[in-house]
Amino acid sequence: MSMGQVRERHMPAARAAPAWRSFTGGLATVLHAVAYALWLGGLIVLGAVVAPNVAHLIQIHAIAGDGALRRAVLAGTIGASFRALNYVVYACGALMLISDRFEALGQGREFRKWTLLRAGFTLFALALVALQGFDLLPAMDSAQSLGDMARFDRLHALYEDLALAQLPVLLCIPIMTAIRTGRSPRERIA
Repeated sequence: MSMGQVRERHMPAARAAPAWRSFTGGLATVLHAVAYALWLGGLIVLGAVVAPNVAHLIQIHAIAGDGALRRAVLAGTIGASFRALNYVVYACGALMLISDRFEALGQGREFRKWTLLRAGFTLFALALVALQGFDLLPAMDSAQSLGDMARFDRLHALYEDLALAQLPVLLCIPIMTAIRTGRSPRERIA
């Protein structure tokens, strides 16, 4: 009897993945996609639709004719909106990372490698949001309350830059998802 025959005889045949693993992997994929859509969609809607429209409305209605009051209302309204979005993003990022873990269970090395890279991009984007939420927003509030509008404007520009920096990072996530599955997004839909 050869060594190969001995191994075959004493080693169990490869078994299919348990049904729970398939279910959790599928559920994790759906939850990841929903969390991703909420994060990216919220960022785009708030930054490209809500903020400019609130600024425009405040300008055309000239609240009490006072420029400082207009800026305070604008900063307060948009600041509160971005604070709320940050909490949604923290939850979405955590859900995406947990989903990545469950999606990788029982998968091959190549799949796990791309999932780990995708999780790294998620962590990087979360770090940008944490910098905005825990550092820049409080500093902007402080500058505004002290009337230091030059500092506020610098911090606001940095905040916008970090928000824009999230976009390419977030847009890499579906690319990595498509690469790890070996199918294009169109093939997955069809």
